[in-house]
Order: sequence, then structure tokens, then C-alpha cells
Amino acid sequence: MTNQREMQALLRRELKEYLATISDLTADERKELREWVAEGNSVYGNGYYMCDGNGDPMDYITAERTVTDMRNNPQDYNIKPFEDTPPEDLETDDDDLPF
Repeated sequence: MTNQREMQALLRRELKEYLATISDLTADERKELREWVAEGNSVYGNGYYMCDGNGDPMDYITAERTVTDMRNNPQDYNIKPFEDTPPEDLETDDDDLPF
């Protein structure tokens, strides 16, 4: 089993290899990615647990860019605006539940 130091070394090596493959990172993305890895996360994972069309986890940068695009262009993702109150036709009475 690897210890914490070995894991951090592995994650830093993974980060270095990943950075060599992506050329269009902004300074902010690079900083966020380094912080993500410093917290013990892989560049090939994301905090949203988002996957691509094949069901494979998105890497951190792809997920962050996707979420940003979803926020900026909700119409492209069939996302409705957030509402503070549930719709009136939504039943919230738990008394009818069988359990």
C-alpha cells in the first residue's frame, strides 16, 4: 500500500504528464488544477463526478470547462432556471407513502 508521500509524488508526476499534453490552459485553470492535485486528487477526476459520452470520467479541466459552459449557456443543455419554490403541482405530503 502506498503512503501519503508516495501518493502525492504519483499525483505530481501525473500532473506533469497531463500538463505536457494540454496547451490551452489559462493561468487560472493551471492554478485551480494545481490546487486540485495538491488536495490529493487526480487530474483525471473531477468533483462533479461528470462523465463523457462513453461513460468515462471527465478530467478536471474538461469538467470545469463543461460546467462553466453550462452556466453560461443553459439553453444549450436544456437547463431550466433554478426556482426557489417547488412547482404547485408537486405533491410533498409524505402521509400517503407506504413506508
